Amino acid sequence: MGYLLADSPYFLKIVSRRHDAGSNYFASAGLAQLYEEDLWRHCNQANTVLLGKRDLLLTAPESALKETCIWSRPTGGLFLWLRRPEDVDLIKLKVLTAERGFYYVEGKDFHVEDKTPHFIRSAFGHVPDAFITQGIPMLAECIARCRQSHASGQFASLFDDRLRSTAPENASMLARLSLVGAV
Repeated sequence: MGYLLADSPYFLKIVSRRHDAGSNYFASAGLAQLYEEDLWRHCNQANTVLLGKRDLLLTAPESALKETCIWSRPTGGLFLWLRRPEDVDLIKLKVLTAERGFYYVEGKDFHVEDKTPHFIRSAFGHVPDAFITQGIPMLAECIARCRQSHASGQFASLFDDRLRSTAPENASMLARLSLVGAV
């Protein structure tokens, strides 16, 4: 449930990328009842579960993906952004992960200008914990198999194209980026 307010050209681009079939009136009625009777208890329970899933998802890539990818550290929400190296064959990655039952949405599906950014949007709210702990190492293996080079995939921050470096001249810049770019 939600709404969108945008100028016409942007509205049409955004709406054309919808991944659902519209509002469900029965679900809307159920939510209206929940809002009146028990919303905050439900929110507290859901937040506790979602925080646990988020924390699990944040620990999984640390060992499997830290050499090649960088990811957001959401303070809320239901997904994280994973930035993969630019030399990954996207078609091969989609096929390999699907063969293993791991599905994700590419960053281009959320880009208004229809560009192909090097991001994967990974939802965790509805996913069983075992899928998270098993899925992230499997994703890391697929990314490694789909890379076309062995260049470092480490970035200075999630949205910065500069590579991480331990060079002294980059140390102060990286410190500032980690504070500003923290997600």
